[in-house]
Amino acid sequence: MPKIGSTIDGRYVVKRVLGEGGFATVYACDDNRTKTEVAVKVLDPMMSRRGEFSARFLREIETVSRLRHHNTIKIFDSGETETGCLFLVMELLHGEDLDEILTYQLAVAYAGEAADPDQPRLAWWRTDLISKFGGIALFERVAPRTAVWAAYEAAREAARRVDADKRSSDGAPDQLITLFHLGLEIDEQLDDRLLDLKHAGPPPAKALPRLAKLFADGAATWDREAFAGWLAPRAAPKTVQEPAGLRLIGDAPAGAVERARAFAAVLASLPERYPCPHVRDANAS
Repeated sequence: MPKIGSTIDGRYVVKRVLGEGGFATVYACDDNRTKTEVAVKVLDPMMSRRGEFSARFLREIETVSRLRHHNTIKIFDSGETETGCLFLVMELLHGEDLDEILTYQLAVAYAGEAADPDQPRLAWWRTDLISKFGGIALFERVAPRTAVWAAYEAAREAARRVDADKRSSDGAPDQLITLFHLGLEIDEQLDDRLLDLKHAGPPPAKALPRLAKLFADGAATWDREAFAGWLAPRAAPKTVQEPAGLRLIGDAPAGAVERARAFAAVLASLPERYPCPHVRDANAS
């Protein structure tokens, strides 16, 4: 695999590792030709030599390149390294952008929990993971160093499942862009960023400072009005009800962070059930 400081395909200078999975590693690289920073996903050399994995990787490149989603990361290049590893060059979201989106996702994941009778929340998903006597207590026993992160991560997964279930009621669910479904490569970069933050050391409220205003101890006192104000410092976009939830009317916000802010503003009404605010991309393949 490429080393820090090495160059991929004579063009992409490796700066740091963004994330590692079972079959591939994603690097932040400088593109010598365009003078921009990009993300380069490199398939493991053993996997690159195995037909089924290399075929899957090539299908991923083809699929993402064909998509016309506003929410899909742009694909700039692809190829094979000198050592025979397949690679994919993508648009890179910077850490502060990923952190802002994650802050919205984790805050909503917390607020959407049912929690316990003494501290009821919105009950958009039936979990009690981010509370002193709920999931955090369990995570502290099995993974004390990352317990709070693990609780937030599990609540985020519960939110994702409810979001996916709401989208499935639409005739074309893959065309819907939501707070928890921002696109193939964006979602992957968010997952990688969350993993990095989880293992870096500082708890969520320190790693993501805007969370500190709400959940300084990881198991905060629930304040419904304060949370609504935090979600929507500006007027919410207009929406229309559809089977999957509330569709934003007008042009889709231009960018992942802007979309996350718009979805959060719609959620600030704090309805009885998760409203799944979304935009639709009719040009999706």
